[in-house]
Amino acid sequence: MTWNFVNLSKSECTIMKGYAIFSIIIHNFLHLSGTGFVKENESTFFQDRLDIFNTHVITLNPLLFGDIFSYLGFYGVPIFAFLSGYGLVRKYESTPHKNNNVTFTNFLWHILCKFWKLMLPAYLLFLLLNFVIGNGYVSLLSIVTQITFTNNLIFRAGLLNPGSYWYFGFSIQLYIFYYCLVYKKQRTNMLLWLLISTIIQIIVLFYIDKYPNQEPLLYIRHNFIGWLSCFLLGIWWAKNSVKSELGKKDTLFFLISIVMFVISIQNKYLWLCSPILIIYIFVFICKKSERFNTLKNIILWFGKYSAYLFVMHPIVRLFCIYIIRRTDSLPLKYMEVIVYVIACCAAAYIYSKVTEYIFNRQKYIEKK
Repeated sequence: MTWNFVNLSKSECTIMKGYAIFSIIIHNFLHLSGTGFVKENESTFFQDRLDIFNTHVITLNPLLFGDIFSYLGFYGVPIFAFLSGYGLVRKYESTPHKNNNVTFTNFLWHILCKFWKLMLPAYLLFLLLNFVIGNGYVSLLSIVTQITFTNNLIFRAGLLNPGSYWYFGFSIQLYIFYYCLVYKKQRTNMLLWLLISTIIQIIVLFYIDKYPNQEPLLYIRHNFIGWLSCFLLGIWWAKNSVKSELGKKDTLFFLISIVMFVISIQNKYLWLCSPILIIYIFVFICKKSERFNTLKNIILWFGKYSAYLFVMHPIVRLFCIYIIRRTDSLPLKYMEVIVYVIACCAAAYIYSKVTEYIFNRQKYIEKK
């Protein structure tokens, strides 16, 4: 069977990043700020959370707008996993890398340096702020495993701090998977790996009730196997993207995907398929966003600074949660979110300029 996917330009990928990071930073604020919004079923599945969310949807609860980000905002993660797979194929399976001439050492070292430059200054700032206004304690093991991107592999309570930085180690696992089993082999059976990752999670779900906090599933979903399906879809999409525009069938599939997504999040087994569906939904939205210039430009900005927003939002979140005074006023709750997002944008922009100056001082001076 031949699969013909719509091609994604660099600008469109940036728009997808923008939607993803926007949802992630709001989600990560709401589920820790204690503002009354329903928590997510991201790495684990709790029926009571789903019931609350469904009730808020049916009754049009005033908290619903925030619930959408708090409960569903984590779906930015599978979008980034998808874009990672898509981007790797576009970068390494086209000229000049098409002949598999990139060594594993150079491949991995390039990624590590890129992540260290992005993360380390922000991580040091987080540790300082956490010492001053947070709980003041981050274990040495947590620091070492964060710097070496190995905390996902050990994974224990309190080790991921800040919690969102688990994505670095997870990404490196995906990149290694790509290099070893896709880039060098070229004929990897991606369907087989998709089945393996899905079956492992289904088996764990069968026995998860024995673990009150669902630790085995938490471990899987914080490592590459938990989101491998989204990454493989990105690789598959890049290898088979031949269309430039959406067709009538794509619109129909978009509508079907929305219905299937709503159904999938209602069941803990079908829930495993929901990230795949949300990816296509956002590909469609991304393509349609091109028609709305104002929205497009705003989301493009978020996408352009998505990496900096990612590393800075835990710091801004820590500070905002520290100064928040708990309130039952709905307008004030949403005002807190708006102020937080603006602060994240400002911090990300400043951080991008500071790191650009630190790591590319000569180029920065020349550009000025």
